[in-house]
Amino acid sequence: MPRVLIAFHEDDAERLCASTGAAAVLPMCGQAESGALRLGLETRSAWTGLDDPSACARLNERFDRSCAAFARDARLEHRGINLLALAGYRHVRAIARTLWPISAIERAAQAGDELLCLPTDPAGHLLDRPPHETRRAALHGLVPPVARALGLACRVVEAPASTESRTDRGDAQHEAPVRNPAFDASRVRGTHAVAVGNGAELPMLALATRDAEAVLVAKTLFTADLARLEPRDRVRLCDEASYFEAMGVRTPAGVAPSFDAQALAAALAANDDPLFTSGALDAHLRFLTGTYAQAMASLADRWLATMTTGRIAGVVAAYHTPVIDIAALCDVPRLVFPHCPMMTGWAEYHRPFPAGTAFAAVGAAHASQLRADRPEAAIELTGSPGAPCTSADADDTDARRAHDTASSKPTVLVPVHDGDASAHLGAMPRARWDRELATLRELAAHATSRGWRLALRPHPRYYRPEASYRRELGDAFEWRPAAHEPFDEAVRAARAVVCPSAITSATLDASPHGRPVILCAHTTGTHPLAHYALDAWPSVTSAAELCALLDRIMCDSDAHAALTRRTRDALAAYRGREPDPSAHAARSLVRTLAARATHAPQRATA
Repeated sequence: MPRVLIAFHEDDAERLCASTGAAAVLPMCGQAESGALRLGLETRSAWTGLDDPSACARLNERFDRSCAAFARDARLEHRGINLLALAGYRHVRAIARTLWPISAIERAAQAGDELLCLPTDPAGHLLDRPPHETRRAALHGLVPPVARALGLACRVVEAPASTESRTDRGDAQHEAPVRNPAFDASRVRGTHAVAVGNGAELPMLALATRDAEAVLVAKTLFTADLARLEPRDRVRLCDEASYFEAMGVRTPAGVAPSFDAQALAAALAANDDPLFTSGALDAHLRFLTGTYAQAMASLADRWLATMTTGRIAGVVAAYHTPVIDIAALCDVPRLVFPHCPMMTGWAEYHRPFPAGTAFAAVGAAHASQLRADRPEAAIELTGSPGAPCTSADADDTDARRAHDTASSKPTVLVPVHDGDASAHLGAMPRARWDRELATLRELAAHATSRGWRLALRPHPRYYRPEASYRRELGDAFEWRPAAHEPFDEAVRAARAVVCPSAITSATLDASPHGRPVILCAHTTGTHPLAHYALDAWPSVTSAAELCALLDRIMCDSDAHAALTRRTRDALAAYRGREPDPSAHAARSLVRTLAARATHAPQRATA
């Protein structure tokens, strides 16, 4: 009987294969596949059966049905509020995080297999966790129920803990939360807007709300968050607890809500959806009806008390926070800015927001999709506040050509984005990590043979450590993090930019700077480039085609200029028009929001 290890993490194979005699590894993400390949183990592909676009379409439809069923039938009522509707997108992420490995096992497992997995945490859940928690034991708990449903044997195997320290990459916070010492509580005495965000979103929200009477509220606040902001922004930034104190709000006394996990499971199982009938979500549903429901009830009570003071002019956010839903219940205006520049094609992100929420769009295609999906919503094209807002410098000038040709080695800049390579991301994969790794290997070998410099630029948050790329590519590249040089300078110093993972904000950030930006169409996940409005950019469908295209533009200035113009035109089409600039448009929206919200909320606390 073939033994197949289900791997969710880079070191799962190392921990289990030696002691279990597994014949193969079924990696659920790029990190797990990299770990298996490093050990020379046979791998099965989680992408089995998805080369056919119709198969991808069926998987996406299944995902949409599961999300719709949860939104419709998952209810935990507290004071007239469905606690599972608050910040509904987090449950969409949990469904994606669950459905992807279940579907991969269904497609890749073969008759007679024995599936092996690690023990799960009985109290584990599948919601987002802090970035530094790179492991989610709850994922292993999905394997036994799926094996039973498929009629396969399954064995849970105890294994030694990993000997390698796994720390988060990028800007994760490891220190304890702090309070802003410059926060002035008197700023919240009158009517004001509330802007809610975390981490990297705070500078964008500070920029958007600068001209309005607004308080910037972070769920938790870290020293690094304070460092991101300009000094003049800090006086109106506080953590959530400090804001409630300033508003004189405390958690109302009362009995903590109690809910029945079995009743919730039965309501979802009525959909006859294998995701809900297999028992794979049992531990997760126990968490939702216990610890999670109590925390959300307390938060809802405090925000309800805050909204009913009549002092909240409006709520501004960059993601689906519970404050948005409470504001909707209280008839307080809501405005959602783009979470990042690459928001086009994310219908699953926008759908859970309550009716009447206004959205700012990153570009024309994004605005069009929003209007089709949310016809009742007010949509305004602003771009992404804080992002580059002009393409005026996109001409391939003689000066830049001189800079490029003067370089002893032409540089190919490769922004690397590893968000989809983690089984914990919480979205249907937007990149095929197997093809991405193979493309990087072939590109590195080709660059070495041609005498080019290959520069890898890690995403500020989602990337694998440099050592991981060294294991894959050896010394064939330079590691160029943000501390090395600003991104726009890195782009201008290169002859071309290659995005092996096209669904990243680096595609847009690199495009205004007079260099061709080449996308790898063959590495996209369950949707093609057109789904994300990226099909106008120069693109290739294989590593071989990429190398041939780079050969041509390295020695042909006309071909290089043509691809640069195509990149510039693609960016202009994506945006639709130049925001003038995006930060100004954003601030204008916030002022309008605050100006029309001078009435007291219409809903009283239950």
